[in-house]
This record gives sequence, structure tokens and C-alpha cells, in this order.
Amino acid sequence: MVKIHIIFIWMVLFFSFYSYGQDIAENTSPSDSAYYCSFFPMHVGDKWVYKSYAAELEPMVEEFVRDTIEADGTHWFMQHETGAYYTINDSFEVIYKSYFSWVNCDTLYKLNANIGECWDRDRQREYCVVDTIYSINYYGTRKMLVIDRYTGPNPCDTLSDVNIPLWMQKTFLVSGIGIIEEWYEGGPGRYLTGAIVDGVIYGNPSDIDIDTATIKVPDYISLAQCYPNPFNQNTTIQYTLHTEGKVTLNIYDLKGRLVKTMIDCIQKEGSYSVEWNGSDANNRKVQSGIYFYEVKLDQFKTIKKMILLK
Repeated sequence: MVKIHIIFIWMVLFFSFYSYGQDIAENTSPSDSAYYCSFFPMHVGDKWVYKSYAAELEPMVEEFVRDTIEADGTHWFMQHETGAYYTINDSFEVIYKSYFSWVNCDTLYKLNANIGECWDRDRQREYCVVDTIYSINYYGTRKMLVIDRYTGPNPCDTLSDVNIPLWMQKTFLVSGIGIIEEWYEGGPGRYLTGAIVDGVIYGNPSDIDIDTATIKVPDYISLAQCYPNPFNQNTTIQYTLHTEGKVTLNIYDLKGRLVKTMIDCIQKEGSYSVEWNGSDANNRKVQSGIYFYEVKLDQFKTIKKMILLK
């Protein structure tokens, strides 16, 4: 039986609620420190609201509530009242330390790293690697930095087939906004629905109470679990749009590769049903396994898992 952590290696292609632009072949970026730091904004009052892919979970709110200077002169920002401290050092590394642990600090991200660059998070057998750097259209032209976290052997070392690191987390950071989506091994993941960064509002302005800086999470898409699931030949995907917009319905495989685009057009508010017969874009039958179907409405999207058994 496939181990549960292998299930989540599929998340290589971001089934996004934003539009991908051209993949950046070169790894060069502006040398301005403000540019690198923009991937992980840290201003007191910055706030992000995330929605979980698990429909039963409540929206998650993150906010930088204050900053502090330690005895050694290190400048830290504290996120959450429970106490999570972050700083960006001169090497543009985002350093994290727990409120309860003042010795071991984690290097969460390297904001100026090149594609394929690895680093040890300072935890035993836990590594990060830059997966991709994209140019995207997300509230204007921006750069996106995608970082994977693994446990086990260093993913940048030459590995045998039986000595492969286990994927744990994938994080998507966008310049000027911060983390817009995360996927977790063994968990549903989360995506950004709105934010206030350095006084700038991202999201639907009508759904943000500026006086209290509280972002209300709108529901634009309702996606049902396909039926039957698991399925042998055909399965039906049903979704409801709560507003009119550009809609795409994509099927992805376990590694995040696009299998087939089922819908790509403007649709009005209402309920829709689409049947997938287990074929790819060339109408060839795909292999048994785990697949994912994503419905995206403009910059908003939602996704669920399905299993094809033959």
C-alpha cells in the first residue's frame, strides 16, 4: 500500500486561485533587499486570512502583532499572541523560533535562493529546497517563490531508489503579499482569501472591515465530492458558482501534472455537472491511482481528491 506521505507528492503544479504566468528560466532577481523581503512581509498590523481545503474547518487569521529587539540586538517580529517569532537576516533567510525555545532557530525560507537550492532547517534530517520561481498575475505582475520541505535524506544529495526523502510541506510565497497557499503532508492545506499588507488591502474590498482590519471570507465556489469515488470507469463532478466568471475545471495526477482540462469558459451563477471518463487530453485512458479535480473561478479555486480503480 502506498504510504500516506507519498500521496501528497502530487502537489508540484499549483492548482491555483490565481493565474500562472511564464515560468522564469533564469534565477536572477532584483538585488534590492526590499524585493527579497517582500516575499515574507513583516509590518505590525499585517494580516492574512486563510481558508482550509477541509470545508469543516474555520478560516485561519494570522497577524503580526508586535516586534521586539532581543538582548543580542536581534530584531524579531512576533506573530500570534501565542508567540511565534520571525526575522529576516542579512542573507535574506526567514528565521523562526518558538516562544518556548530560545536556542534552536529554524531557517524557514531563503528568499533569494535559486531554483534547486537546498538548506538544512536546523532540525534533525529536515531540509528545504526551492522548487520553482514563477512570474504570475496576482494583483498585478508579481514573482512567486515555491519552497518544498522534506524530512529524511537531503533531497539535493544523490539518492538511491530506497533512500528518498519524504515530502512534508509546499509553500507558495508571492512578492508583496507573502504566503498565499500551503500544502501539508497528512493535512488538507490552506489558501489565502484576503490580506492587509503594509496598509494595502488584497481581496474583495466590500468584504473587509477597514476599521477593525477584519477580512470576511467570501464563498465563490461550492465543490462537491465526485460520485462515485473511488470509481472504475466514470465519475461525476458537481459544483456551484455563486457569481458569474471565467471557470476552469482541471484534472491533475498525483505529481501535480495536468491530465485534462474539462471546462474553460465563462459560466453564469448556478450549478453544473461534468462527467470524467478517466481519459487524458488525448482521450487515452489513464492509469489507476489518485487524481485531483480543481474548479477555479477567476482568482478563486477549490480542489478535491478522487481515486480511479481498474
